[in-house]
Amino acid sequence: ELAEDANTGTLGKVSLFAFGKVGLHAIDSVMMILMFGIIIAYEDAILGFVQATPATTGSKNLDAILMLLIIIPLASLSDFSSIAKVAALGTVVLFIIFISIGYYGLNENGLQGFESISDQNLWPSSFSAISSWYGIVVFGFGSVPFTYNIQDAMKHPNQILKATNISLWIVFMTYAVMGDILSIIFWPSLHGFKTDMISILPKNATFPTILRLSMTLVILTTAPLIIVPTGDLIMNKFGLINSSSGSMSSKIGMMLRITICIFCAFVSVFVPNFVYVISFVGCCLGSFISFVYPPLIHIKCLFKVKKLQTKNHSSQKYTIVLDVILLLIGLISCFVTSNLTLQIMIKNIERQSAAT
Repeated sequence: ELAEDANTGTLGKVSLFAFGKVGLHAIDSVMMILMFGIIIAYEDAILGFVQATPATTGSKNLDAILMLLIIIPLASLSDFSSIAKVAALGTVVLFIIFISIGYYGLNENGLQGFESISDQNLWPSSFSAISSWYGIVVFGFGSVPFTYNIQDAMKHPNQILKATNISLWIVFMTYAVMGDILSIIFWPSLHGFKTDMISILPKNATFPTILRLSMTLVILTTAPLIIVPTGDLIMNKFGLINSSSGSMSSKIGMMLRITICIFCAFVSVFVPNFVYVISFVGCCLGSFISFVYPPLIHIKCLFKVKKLQTKNHSSQKYTIVLDVILLLIGLISCFVTSNLTLQIMIKNIERQSAAT
């Protein structure tokens, strides 16, 4: 079976070993939906940033068309080395944005936030807020779905744990620590962020416009890096690579990438804010792959290789009990937070439709 599905990723091969063809198709389908969710969030973020700048046409539909005119050629390239370098500047741009937002907040509120903040002020105020927070955290720290892909691409795959540890600490320092500091700075005027931080900057000032356009550029160059593997995954899943000649396979891949761009742009037009997309994708798909699937597949693999018959029978039973507990926690958190976040997103879509 493994030989027949040589084109699938390592996660798919593990799923194939544990659950057979059904597991392979299921996990590949979840990964495809996850990637589509990420692309929709990226494209929705582009539209949100552009609409707050003079570069907007005033129509979200027209902005989406112009966005496609840029993303489609980028996603059609065969060499992504130059695009990857531009996308790598995203970290620098993020730090500049954080510093600029902090400077703007200090000018507006001074140090009042640090003087008035209490231990209870920064906690989510409702179950819905907890769900949104949970989804964004899972989305931001959810390295599980792509761990095997990253490991396969590493020069020294045995360093994956060290690399993951370092990268997640960097993400934590960037988003959690700086995010909390900015929340405290803006507490006197905003009482917490309800959406993305960059939206609080003035819309008509020159420097905030430059920041928004810079962030748009970073996302424009990052999106193709997700669109291409999404198209490749679909082609592998339906056998379009092996069944076609080189030129035909290239044409099919090109058309598939264009279709993905258009479909995700169409969906992003109807989403009120990319934060809601990130939150829902994190709660539903990210939570499933990160917290539900690992203990489930671990239990299956333990039984598959019949390790329960070894001498460490008691430790094996303890491991299975722990896996079951983690599986139940993952299922409950995935279902509850996905439901609450979806309700929030639907309400905001209805509110946006009523306003227009």
